[in-house]
Amino acid sequence: MTFDRNLIIENLLELKNIRTEFQKYKDIKEEDFSNNLSLRWTIERGLLYIPTSK
Repeated sequence: MTFDRNLIIENLLELKNIRTEFQKYKDIKEEDFSNNLSLRWTIERGLLYIPTSK
């Protein structure tokens, strides 16, 4: 099995960007999360994101 070092680095950088984006939502209260469909959709879809190869 071979690994594409550049692809691994790109994916790690993308995950770092996603983590930074999630930091915006760290102080949201459970009630606000539950009552805001748009917010739930944004966070849930972000959690499902998996970097893919190009």
